[in-house]
Amino acid sequence: EWGETAMDRTIARPMDLIHSSERCWRQEAVVGWFFKPTMIQHERSSSSSSSVTCRFAAGEQHLLKGILQLQAENLKGRVADKTQGFLTLLHDLGELQDMNKEIGQVVAVTTTTTEDPTMVNNGNGTNKHSCGSSNNNKNQTEAVVGYVLMMPVSLRDRISMVDTLVKNLERQNLMTPGVAYCVGGQVCVERSHRGQGLLRAMYQHHRRQLCRCYSSLVTAVSTANPTSLRAHQKIGFRILATFDDPEDTWHALLWEWNTENVE
Repeated sequence: EWGETAMDRTIARPMDLIHSSERCWRQEAVVGWFFKPTMIQHERSSSSSSSVTCRFAAGEQHLLKGILQLQAENLKGRVADKTQGFLTLLHDLGELQDMNKEIGQVVAVTTTTTEDPTMVNNGNGTNKHSCGSSNNNKNQTEAVVGYVLMMPVSLRDRISMVDTLVKNLERQNLMTPGVAYCVGGQVCVERSHRGQGLLRAMYQHHRRQLCRCYSSLVTAVSTANPTSLRAHQKIGFRILATFDDPEDTWHALLWEWNTENVE
């Protein structure tokens, strides 16, 4: 049974993955080390410490809602300086949940740990307000400061933009028949965290998990968003084609993956 094998056998049987991307994703979810978060930054002060990590949102609803909040703040109609990039599409929670069931969505999360003066040691190894689970007088808060959405081609019926992109690629014979690829969706980094390599780190986190299942990643960037285009090209994307839909004119981008030299 393919699903019971270890990671090395998954790599040894790539043809099994061509039409089994969902099974591949489900198997990876069982492998513990495969989901270790990527530490990006870590800062300390006298009373608090904060870190930024890239990880999968999994079933954590507060992270999916954090994606929606960051999305809302960066929609095209709400961004004054569009030279810094903007978002065109508006996803809802249902769409995010559908994407997350198929391919886990990567988020960049800040975790801030602060000393809590209300946590008073009772002298018996526990603290007030800790439910007796720890003698640690620290509070942790999380915030989504970036995300990179990803989905299989099968979601083209659910996300109209994916269907438009795939149809244009198929019409122009730009993708190799029988070779599995996934579709990159919306990406965003919170303004105060830009220029720190978060976009690259999130894409690489996806790549490490998915390059055994997919040979490449395709996505689309608005031709009116050169900031996003440049950022994607620096990561390794190249322009495949340009196409129109009722919303905008788009560059179709390709990033070819392999299992060698994965960062």
